[in-house]
Amino acid sequence: MSWDDAGQRLLAFDTDELWAIDGDTGAREILFSKPAGGPPWPSDDNEAEVDSAQNRIIASTDTSATLIALDLTTFSITILSGNGSGLPSVGAGPEINDAQGMALDLANNRAFVVDDWAFTGLATIDLSTGDRAIVSSPSLGSGPWAALPDRVAFEGGTVWVSGKVGSDVFAVDLATGNRSLVMAEQLGTGELVPYVTALEHDGQSLLVTSPLIDALVRIDPATFARTVVSSYSLGAGQSLWEPFGIAWDAVDERFAVVDFGGVVTIDPANGGREVLSSYTLGVGGGLPGLGFSTYVEVTTDAFVGFSGAAFVRVDRATGDRTVLSGVAGAESVGSGPQPVGMRAFTASADGTALWLIDLENTVMSVDVDTGDRVVVSSATVGMGPTLSAPRDLVHDPDNDRLIVSTDTGAIVAIDLATGDRSEISGPNVGEGPLAVGEVFLRPEGLYLAYNHIWSLVDLDTGDRARVVEGGVGPGLYGAGYTIAPDGLFYATDPRLGAVLATDPVSGERVIVSR
Repeated sequence: MSWDDAGQRLLAFDTDELWAIDGDTGAREILFSKPAGGPPWPSDDNEAEVDSAQNRIIASTDTSATLIALDLTTFSITILSGNGSGLPSVGAGPEINDAQGMALDLANNRAFVVDDWAFTGLATIDLSTGDRAIVSSPSLGSGPWAALPDRVAFEGGTVWVSGKVGSDVFAVDLATGNRSLVMAEQLGTGELVPYVTALEHDGQSLLVTSPLIDALVRIDPATFARTVVSSYSLGAGQSLWEPFGIAWDAVDERFAVVDFGGVVTIDPANGGREVLSSYTLGVGGGLPGLGFSTYVEVTTDAFVGFSGAAFVRVDRATGDRTVLSGVAGAESVGSGPQPVGMRAFTASADGTALWLIDLENTVMSVDVDTGDRVVVSSATVGMGPTLSAPRDLVHDPDNDRLIVSTDTGAIVAIDLATGDRSEISGPNVGEGPLAVGEVFLRPEGLYLAYNHIWSLVDLDTGDRARVVEGGVGPGLYGAGYTIAPDGLFYATDPRLGAVLATDPVSGERVIVSR
């Protein structure tokens, strides 16, 4: 997306069109559609800027053509610089494999691009001839360099570069190719931007954006101080980083979310967040913690998640993290077969028993006092259909069984006394669209949730019905799910750094904490 000063409008590329958007009203129109089998086209990793003097928009592309220009009157596309098979070779100089970020220096009739492949580095491109030259790279100039550079800004003889990995932003001296840090964890003051998705310069200072903190941040190039210019948030406290597992904590009537390698609690009334345990932030002692666990269980005195093939217990009072069962680092707890990784786990309602499914589709019980493990059902234990691509499981105490969902759509019951397996809903049992995802046992049946699609399974007949077909509202990706006493469906979205609530009647989805 870029600003067209002459037309006083925003211009935005998508996968097949160039759009014009009125900045005041939001009205939009398609200016031009990509020709079938036509020239290179920018993707979501590329950048574009308007050259008002020549009434054109210039964009980088991720094909072998480095740079294209689209005339805003005739909509003809010209390859300004490129090399590679099947396309016109324009300009001399080193090949640019995957040009991503781009900035224009129209006073000198040139553009700057970065190549995120190998060690190509920062290149300058002559807009008249298409000639390319490397300005700075790991082998040209001194100073730190981004592992995967993908954003570029230019102002007053300096180029700034950011990368896909980490929070570092570099200033590049065009005369020498030398690089220096402008933003880094150990540099400057203010909110650190953990993942830069846009980098620009407004003539006074740098501006960066990040979806992880939902903010536009200004960086002073002289002092390196960072100031939040604009931010969207809901609820007080430390912003969520990449929330995954979520569960309802009936003890303190709040949500427990896996984030920062530990547990963040969220007040359902106002979205306020409190970090109970985090290896990353130094809250609570012990192991690195839960990582990106998509499951978390709540007991009266702790929260339980998993890291690799180990259950990790997070103490409710202290936030300390300890191994409950399995092997984590040098610590091994419990006897019995060692799980080969872990797909999912569940706990009894009172928290005194745990069950897991490992990557070899073996179901085990875990003694919460000793950490000892016993195989409940496997390819050699129990009769019935073999588990295929299991996703989640839940304890059904009334029938002394586990219920397992699979990515094939089969829902399988496992008798805890014998280990026998039987399909209770799926391709061979019941009617309705197949249901996959995380499972929740309720009096009305078994709910399954996957990517904001909620299904309900009748456990007597195996029939399935869609309760929410994706829903409407923010968020496209769900990582962890739960159902709260208010009857709403809740999900975490690590891309938004948010917890979302879905109304099961209307399908409307809203952010409750971010």
